[in-house]
Amino acid sequence: MAANKESVGAAFDSVTAVINHSCEPNAFVFFQGNQLRVRSLKKIAAGQEIIVCYIDPTLHMGARRELLQRKHFFECQCKFDLWMPSYATGALMVCLLGLRCRSEFKEGISLLKNRPFKKNSDRANLLGVIQRGIISTMKDFVLAAKYPGLHPEFEDLNTCEIRLRSQTNNAFDGYDWPDHLEPLPASRMCLAALYLEQEKLAPALRLALQGKLMSRTPIGPEWVNDMMDLLSILIVAGSIPPDSPVFQDKAFPTTDDTRVATYGYLYEVCKTAGNAFGGDSKYTAAIYEMFAGMVSKSYARPGSKEFAMEFEAAQKKMLAWADVKEELGLRLGA
Repeated sequence: MAANKESVGAAFDSVTAVINHSCEPNAFVFFQGNQLRVRSLKKIAAGQEIIVCYIDPTLHMGARRELLQRKHFFECQCKFDLWMPSYATGALMVCLLGLRCRSEFKEGISLLKNRPFKKNSDRANLLGVIQRGIISTMKDFVLAAKYPGLHPEFEDLNTCEIRLRSQTNNAFDGYDWPDHLEPLPASRMCLAALYLEQEKLAPALRLALQGKLMSRTPIGPEWVNDMMDLLSILIVAGSIPPDSPVFQDKAFPTTDDTRVATYGYLYEVCKTAGNAFGGDSKYTAAIYEMFAGMVSKSYARPGSKEFAMEFEAAQKKMLAWADVKEELGLRLGA
């Protein structure tokens, strides 16, 4: 389970090199062996420009802008004129915000509407301070986990949760930081990975469910990758022995419920991976192989009405335990 999503490959290609950036892309680039492939994320009309996101598109707007400046040496350019601050320098600059950037910006500053600021840029600056604080907290605990003994004050993951709650509870004049607003979902997924490394399954599963299902990651390659992170924890949860201490919590999902939920999630991931990466990609094939090897004859066949009913009941129990609203759960075939 990756704590970050840095690129692990590099290439120069005269065709893909001329594809422009957008924070709201209609295509994405990935490696298939020694091939560099470009696949669409939505229908692209003849003559319409193909655009990709040069960085991790799941990052929040401030982080995207900062990375584009630092790694690609240009400012985010989209469709709507709006003054806003640079998260990298704190200085004002003109940014042409597209639909996604604009909606994220408007949502962020609306959370601070009760603050007596004269300019939206001042609210955006404060929003950036809170976001950077959350990211800094996670960096401290990731480093402590990577280098034991170097930062002993950051080795207790329960302390990390407490610090995150202190940063996000009542962050906006009586309102909590929204569960879907980055970097909170990514922080929860990261903390889940750290708990899993320490073999603390219950908090790992709870945080992974909250981090993934409460986020607004769009259907596509990022959704597949994040779901695979969640599935890695679900698979462990579905294989623990019945005498495990986690079952002392009577609300903890049963082995059967966990396995049914895992099959349902993996079934949807298979379909999305095929659409996103292509049926002939090695990544899709590996996910299909995982699914085929996991499906048990003791459960109804995924894709059937019987399985959909089993999945809905199992997921409902699991989400109730994880304190995730039922409407945020996965809908098979949706």
